[in-house]
Amino acid sequence: MLAAPREYSDEGQIAGIVAVIRPFGFLNRWNDAMATPLEADPVEVGEKHLAGMGRRVGKHARTSSWHLYAAPRAGRARPRACRCSDPTF
Repeated sequence: MLAAPREYSDEGQIAGIVAVIRPFGFLNRWNDAMATPLEADPVEVGEKHLAGMGRRVGKHARTSSWHLYAAPRAGRARPRACRCSDPTF
C-alpha cells in the first residue's frame, strides 16, 4: 500500500502528509455525526453539480435535526420522525 509513496518520499515526508490529511478525516466524521449545517455556498455547488446524480443535502440542511435534542416549546409537540435518514452528499 505504501510502496508507491516510498518511491518518491522518505518516512518523514509521508508522516507529514498523513499528519495534514488525518485531521480532515476526523472533521468529516465529526460533521457527519453532528449533522453540521452547511453554509449557502457549498449547498449551491452541491445542488448545481450533484443533484442530477440523486444527491441531496439531507441532514446537513440549515433546518437540521437539532430540534430533536432541544426541549419542545410550550404547546408544540416533539416531531415523531426526523427527515435526516436521507442519503447525503
